[in-house]
Amino acid sequence: MTFGLLMVPLLFAVPFGPLLAWKRGDIYGVMQRLYLLAALALLLALGIFYAEHGGPVLSILGLAAGLFLIFSAVTDLWYRAAVGKVPATIAYRRLRGLPRSAFGTALAHAGLGVSVVGIVAVSTS
Repeated sequence: MTFGLLMVPLLFAVPFGPLLAWKRGDIYGVMQRLYLLAALALLLALGIFYAEHGGPVLSILGLAAGLFLIFSAVTDLWYRAAVGKVPATIAYRRLRGLPRSAFGTALAHAGLGVSVVGIVAVSTS
């Protein structure tokens, strides 16, 4: 029970971290980038819940939090490479030129999201 109380606020804060600049971060700008992903994660969680026809209703929030973490990890790399704003070849070069720490951060946050999805799936079955 203690784990859930400590982790839930952290799980909703983690997706914002990689997109904030150090000491001059704009939380409103990051929220504008991530609100569609949060809605997509919630809709996907509702769809999975509907397909399963059971389980606790709070599992939807846990599943949505895990999916939001995964989506936001990919979004960080997406914005750094400027996918959709520059031609695909330049975006690919920018993606390849990112420091390994950017990929490590994305992998760690996506891994936390996979862990949350796994915990929710095991605890609700």
